[in-house]
Amino acid sequence: MYHLVAGLYAQWNKKSTYHVLLIGLQGGGKTWFQEALRHHYLQGRAPSSRLPPTVGQNVLDLPYQKRILRFWDLGGAPSMRSLWAQYMADAHVLVWVIDGPAWIHNASVENEAAPTYRDATSLAWRAVAEEAHTRGQPIVVLVTKMDDVSSASLVDEIHASLTKTWREGHSDTTPAYALSCYGVSAKTGEGLASVLEAFLADAQSFEATRPPTA
Repeated sequence: MYHLVAGLYAQWNKKSTYHVLLIGLQGGGKTWFQEALRHHYLQGRAPSSRLPPTVGQNVLDLPYQKRILRFWDLGGAPSMRSLWAQYMADAHVLVWVIDGPAWIHNASVENEAAPTYRDATSLAWRAVAEEAHTRGQPIVVLVTKMDDVSSASLVDEIHASLTKTWREGHSDTTPAYALSCYGVSAKTGEGLASVLEAFLADAQSFEATRPPTA
């Protein structure tokens, strides 16, 4: 009898899990963002500014509003991007991470198909947007390192640029994905609460297509 009651209790209290996929060019702040969540919400240590590039994936399960947000942080190097499509198909929300200062200064990049950060980001973004469009999958754009940014309009500027990139190849097609854009700072914690709310809301909006896992 005890085991039956315990089993029913465990089943009743099982939390739905939503998969949140963090992708973007290498060095954009994906791992730093994930470590900031660990620090601010799970009492982990503060994220180091010297985190090495991700090889493979990092996973974080974050209890949030009686649910679990499971974050997959995938490496952003060109050699790692073949993994992206494999995980995108199983995600409830795609998070496209952009380095705010690198965008502002249009920094030079190495080992990319374009020599500058904005152009390299746009090229990689096209493939991600196409994948999301086929499924109507929500995308949250995360502009990181906002503590190092003085432009108050940067988030809106990036949103407009990504929208324009889509329209250049699909002049007569409205994207099937929902796109939102937020600025965050892993260093100060600015913006974390807002993006968590956005992740959960978008995941629930996609629930009819991809139910949460138990």
